[in-house]
Amino acid sequence: MIRRPLAGLAACVLAAAAALAAGEADPPPAGPPDPAALCAPGTVIGAIDIETVNVFDTSIPAENKGIYRAANWVHSLNLTRASRVRSLLIVRPGEPCDLDRLAEAERELRNLPFLADAWVEPIAREGNEVRIKVRVRDSWSTRIGISAGVAGGSERASFRIVERNLLGTGVGLGWRYQKDIDRTLRTFELYAPSLTRQRWQVDALYSDNSDGFQRTLAVTRPFYSLDTPWNTLVSADRRELEQKVYDFGQEIDLWRRNYEGSRATFGWARPRAPGRSVLRWYGGVRRLHETWERVNPEKPPPVPETVPPDADAWLAGVGFEWIAPRFVKTAFLDSGRRVEDLDLSTRVVVTVDRSIASLSEQRAFQLEATASTGHTLDESSTLLLQASQLVRMSGGDWYDTITTLNAAYYLKPHPLHTTYISLAGARGVDLPSTSQFLLGADTGLRGYAARQFDGDRTVLLQAEHRVFLSREWLRLVRLAFVGFVDVGLAWDSRDEVSWSELRPDAGVGVRISLLRGTRGAGLAAYAGYPLDRDGLPEDEDGWQFTVFTFTGF
Repeated sequence: MIRRPLAGLAACVLAAAAALAAGEADPPPAGPPDPAALCAPGTVIGAIDIETVNVFDTSIPAENKGIYRAANWVHSLNLTRASRVRSLLIVRPGEPCDLDRLAEAERELRNLPFLADAWVEPIAREGNEVRIKVRVRDSWSTRIGISAGVAGGSERASFRIVERNLLGTGVGLGWRYQKDIDRTLRTFELYAPSLTRQRWQVDALYSDNSDGFQRTLAVTRPFYSLDTPWNTLVSADRRELEQKVYDFGQEIDLWRRNYEGSRATFGWARPRAPGRSVLRWYGGVRRLHETWERVNPEKPPPVPETVPPDADAWLAGVGFEWIAPRFVKTAFLDSGRRVEDLDLSTRVVVTVDRSIASLSEQRAFQLEATASTGHTLDESSTLLLQASQLVRMSGGDWYDTITTLNAAYYLKPHPLHTTYISLAGARGVDLPSTSQFLLGADTGLRGYAARQFDGDRTVLLQAEHRVFLSREWLRLVRLAFVGFVDVGLAWDSRDEVSWSELRPDAGVGVRISLLRGTRGAGLAAYAGYPLDRDGLPEDEDGWQFTVFTFTGF
């Protein structure tokens, strides 16, 4: 006789076997929906759900603590409004559901200065309509900061009060005091994106400096996505500042620049098929008035010196931009964020401006051309390349002919390790003294004093290995330790320079990524030692220290 529990178990097994034989067994648990299946050809975007998350996500146990809830309460007044997120989306209900387009929408949200992260993904489908979930997480938008640092013996200090997301609208206001090697600045800035559904934005800057001032206003409707059909820009800029001329790290001359400029441009794009390249054309007019004068005219000028030319002209300009877009998601390259959007697109940009004879006091011409591309060599390595050319003419004289070449290589031998190697070179012809290339701790050669080397030629090789820590300290920062070697020099084309004369250095550093900031914001501190002290001042300390921020307001 079979006991009741065994009989019940046997009955369950027999019932399951019968159901399986009849094809009626319960299906396995469903996994997450396949985005490609949801956004199949012929589907369109239906409802779009918006979720805004505060700086700390209290649905995560590690962030559901008193200190984080208090921080969210302080930020709640400036929590991004769902209506603002919806107005900034580049996708709309009724448009075809395309995964590349949704990925672009996510990138554009993640690049906004008041958002720390963003997710845009299809979650369900009814008929041919796909429901889209948009989730954004705010960055800490109110900043009151005091900072001080050094760059190769040059001291820097700043104090700023910034609100990047006023009342959740995305409007940014900021006041900043900054002192560096060149000047002391007191600056007020305004950034107002997406004033209307057409994405009009306003940027304004008002600055009183120790050596002059700057007033800038720009009203723009940008190419905010790959498929934006047109853009326009109207801007006015007026500034006065002093430009120093250096020789082996010492100031030898000082020029005052007075500049007035204005611009009106319009751009239009060729209609693009999904997945194809982007072609944009530009046209416009520009007003340029620029004068230079020596601050101490009675002082004998250094010899030789090329005087910067004055300019007074109206210019008509045309140009084009061609883009073969390609982006990849990665992490732990330059910051400790969850996602870094690496741009591997191939781009060619060319603009030409020529003076309008009937409106100009002087003949003027300017050509700018830039080409860039990126390649994934294998699963762990990436190569970025860029080349640019600038040619200018004023009053019939050519000047500022500058050619630059840049290459950057990333290797990921481990998810938390990154090897970064970059090579940059520049060649100038007929450079005014105020346009000289400068190289030192503040410009990449981290073992030498700020602006130690100067000239119309420059080359810089940097190699560093970054080790990111897996731990997030207080859910706020992530650290990365760095070891580096630099080799470079800036020199004058009149001098004979051999490869053996390039200046090497080596050192260590730390990068601090602010996880609640935007676009990989953070701090970096380096200590570099010069490996070739030949000709350096005897009183110059061996170690050079550099502290700087990744991004700013």
